Amino acid sequence: MASDPTFSFVDEDGNPPRTSMEDHVRTYEAFISITKWGIGIVVLIVVLMAMFLL
Repeated sequence: MASDPTFSFVDEDGNPPRTSMEDHVRTYEAFISITKWGIGIVVLIVVLMAMFLL
């Protein structure tokens, strides 16, 4: 039987992998942006539903 693939969630020293600060900031800013757009779209949908369905 074929062996199962192995995945490593630690580096050679046993520590979790690190990302650069630039990657962290870019990821955080993308998360905040997507969250703001998502909230805005949901608010817009609720307002439109209130206008057309009531």
